Order: sequence, then C-alpha cells, then structure tokens
Amino acid sequence: MRIQLIGFKIAFISAMIGYILGNIGDTSMGIDSGGLIAIPAFASIFFDFLVSGQGYSIKRIGYYSKNYLEPIIKRELNWPKEELLWEEFMHKKSARRKYSTYGNLGMTAMAVLASVFIYLSKYPHVTSEPLLNWHDYAIFLVLILLFFIDIAVVEKTSNNFEGNVK
Repeated sequence: MRIQLIGFKIAFISAMIGYILGNIGDTSMGIDSGGLIAIPAFASIFFDFLVSGQGYSIKRIGYYSKNYLEPIIKRELNWPKEELLWEEFMHKKSARRKYSTYGNLGMTAMAVLASVFIYLSKYPHVTSEPLLNWHDYAIFLVLILLFFIDIAVVEKTSNNFEGNVK
C-alpha cells in the first residue's frame, strides 16, 4: 500500500502541475489557473503524511514480530544464535536505507519550491501595486510551515520504531 501511495503521489502531483502550467493565463473558468499552483505542493505534503502513517504501521508490525514472535520462533525451533531472523537483520545499521525517504521528501520539496517560484514569477511587473496580497503570503507561510512539519514527521517515522506499546 505504501509504494502504491508513493506511485499515485508522483502521477497525481505531476499531472496537476502539468495541467496548471499548461493553463496559466487561461481565465475561461473565471480564475487564472496559475493561482492554483500551491495546490500540488499541499497535496504532496499530505501524501507524505499518508505514506508516513503507512510506514509507522509497518514498523509496529515489525516491532511485534521482533519482540514477541521471533523469540518464540528461536526458542521453539532451537534456532541457531548466529542465524538472524528477519527483524533482527533489519535492525542492523547496515540493512537500513533511507533513499526512498529522501526521494519522497525531495519530490515534495520540488513541488513546494516550484509552487513558490511559479506563483511569484507569474505576474508581470508592470504595475506599482504590490504583486501579492495578504492571503498569498498566508498560503505560502502555511505551505512552508507544513513542509517543515512534513520533514519532522517523515524523519521521525523513518527511524526504527522502538515501540510505545505496553
């Protein structure tokens, strides 16, 4: 399920950005679609929250296996101590990789940065009026804040689950 969410995130966010960029300046729907460019960035962050939730669930299963099932398997089957079971092996530092985490966050960072860049550069600089109004700044403030929360959540859930289960 987790990899499906990531795949859907990639397809959905890419399609949204492509559609919005392809229609910048088109006001046939009553709004300049360039103003919608923050939506893919927000969606990307919320997809990260879903992926992190799935990762946390997977880690809870691994915690249960390592601390409750694997000791029973070792004891009942006289498992050799030098042969590691799955969760014992996965808790070794050499078995951990964070490339997918970095890739997922990298895609979100690209969506956020593209959103900010495109939104700020889409207006022609021909008037003396401010280019952005207060709600534009509020959108970007919330977007940046959510992105930093996203980084913290993804980092926390990508580390080994030590379990708060009693």
